[in-house]
Amino acid sequence: MMSIDDQRMTLGAYPCRTSADLISTSENQYMRILALFTLLPALSFASEALASTAKETTPTDPSTTSATDTPSATDPHEVEAPTYWAQGKPRWFVSGELMAGPVMMATTMAGYGKPHWMWVGFEGFAASSLEFGGGYASLKATLAVVTLQLGVREFFSYEKSDLPVQKAYTKAELYADPDAIRAQHWSFEAKLGGVLPLSPFYAFLELAYSKMLDPPDQGFVFDELQRAVIDSPHTFAARLGTALAFFKRDRLLVGVINEYVYLPGRWREHLYRIGPVGSFDWTDHVQLLVFLTFPVVGPDDLGALQGVYGNIGVVYRWASGEPRPGL
Repeated sequence: MMSIDDQRMTLGAYPCRTSADLISTSENQYMRILALFTLLPALSFASEALASTAKETTPTDPSTTSATDTPSATDPHEVEAPTYWAQGKPRWFVSGELMAGPVMMATTMAGYGKPHWMWVGFEGFAASSLEFGGGYASLKATLAVVTLQLGVREFFSYEKSDLPVQKAYTKAELYADPDAIRAQHWSFEAKLGGVLPLSPFYAFLELAYSKMLDPPDQGFVFDELQRAVIDSPHTFAARLGTALAFFKRDRLLVGVINEYVYLPGRWREHLYRIGPVGSFDWTDHVQLLVFLTFPVVGPDDLGALQGVYGNIGVVYRWASGEPRPGL
């Protein structure tokens, strides 16, 4: 199993955002509307700076302020305070995520903006499970509703080797040659993701393109990160999901995600998976994350565990310069 970024895969990741990031975004209503019309992070950063300056320089006369000018605690139109990672000013930062689950992940981010919310910079992660290890280094730009990521990733299998050419594979055939050299490959990857946050309804989309940089001269490869047997070095994936939010500030998200993977060269080039997606913000720093898609239609019979994409676990987030470090 492997998480998207977003999650973070990192749905880890968001992404986040990963996808983990994408399904866990829960801004106040003002920032949602602003983000829909934001094209570059600088525009949003500038608007926040202007609003802050105006608030500090505009004097307030208590004698001219009526009771109706102050929102009541029971006023349904009262604007909520920004969520934890949306607070503060844009800055240079270093941040990270640690995810404990079937796939253990450690992610580091560095750049400018508001970490875990809206920023541009570098992101890299290392991951390991009982069957494979991997790493990823990328440039990333994430707004409140749009994420673009370009990077290079590597995986190395602890038990599997490159596969002989045949029409289809079963789970047992992935381990058919225990004495062969273990598979290890590099790939370029580009991702474009987006989320439509109309609380309590969320819709999110991720498009991904991957090109293996060192394909074998002969044979197929079980890509541990994509969880599929590939022939052509080029693969394409689209993930579309919806979720409903519950509790204050949308702390709980529960939904379903559909995944389509195009596998050029296979006898059946279309892989379709579906599964649950959800998150629960335990604290400002700790999140419970579920992102799993199970194969429904595809060229191989790999079973539920070998064919599943995603991850499930506990995510801890931190960042330099945050207002209230802690758990």
